[in-house]
Amino acid sequence: MKKLRRRLFILAIFFAMLSSGGVYVYLKSLDDRPVIEAETFTIIVASRDIAARTKITEDMVEELEVTYEPEVTQFYQRKEDVVGQYVVTKIYEGSQFHKSNLDFALEEELSLKISGNMRAVSISVSGQNGVANLIKPGDRVDIIVYLPEIKESQIVIRPDIAKMLLQNVEVLAIDQDLTSEEDTVIDEANVDNSSQKMYIATLAVPVQDVEMLILAKDIGALDLVLRPLEGDFIYASEGIIWQELLIDDYDRLKDMFPNYEVNSVGEVIVKADAVQYDKYIYYTVEYGDTLKEISMLFYGTEEYYLLLKQVNNIEDEDIISAGMGLKIPVIEDRGEIIEQN
Repeated sequence: MKKLRRRLFILAIFFAMLSSGGVYVYLKSLDDRPVIEAETFTIIVASRDIAARTKITEDMVEELEVTYEPEVTQFYQRKEDVVGQYVVTKIYEGSQFHKSNLDFALEEELSLKISGNMRAVSISVSGQNGVANLIKPGDRVDIIVYLPEIKESQIVIRPDIAKMLLQNVEVLAIDQDLTSEEDTVIDEANVDNSSQKMYIATLAVPVQDVEMLILAKDIGALDLVLRPLEGDFIYASEGIIWQELLIDDYDRLKDMFPNYEVNSVGEVIVKADAVQYDKYIYYTVEYGDTLKEISMLFYGTEEYYLLLKQVNNIEDEDIISAGMGLKIPVIEDRGEIIEQN
């Protein structure tokens, strides 16, 4: 009986070794077979969430390797096909770019042409105050406001004045045209009437200047002045009243003809050589102000009230009104103020 058990044990060991050897040979044969690699494809996906109405840039797109064959009819497969386009509806991170979700036409929407603190404001202009209808989208302009004279009880509290209101303002659109690519065709038959043609200019205005522009167009008249393509200099401007067109601060005709003698056109209060100045600041008269008090405020002495009277063409220094604008000469060289009787 013991011999039988021993033989069975030996047979079991033999068959186990035979079985394990067979498994080893089978597994070895698997290792020796050629490896067949799965085919991969490259797709493009969003590298992050992209909000609607956003222009796609390169950093918003990444390439991804996949083992399935991508759908080429509904999704873009190359970065250059999507960069520069606008998103119609939100695209989530990791999503492919569906062709129905991108649109180049959004680039022409006005809201995409302004950003930050800029606002789009439209004003009505004509050829007479809009550079003969030659302004195009993309141009830059200065805005001049003209305010008519205001009188109160026969006293002029604000003379006619023209003032540089805003400078270096971008033109976003003319009427509903947002581009400057189309050539303007001028009807020769209507050339004589071109200055009367009205159009709408839409401008990019800083938010802090919007209220000022709206008020100016309602109470005054606006002119657009075309700026050069290069150069963004801003110039200080205090405005001009009609008297300054012809008469200087000493009641003399301006020296427009240097070869001729220039005569005074009115009474001279302060001699021309008494003080030296070439610029002004502007002061708004407050209730109870007098010229002498204003002179003391700016010059530290009352005697310069005579200069203020002359510069601002005031007949009676005791009659000035609250809200009245005064030019205050910035004096560089002070002399003795001389009153002539």
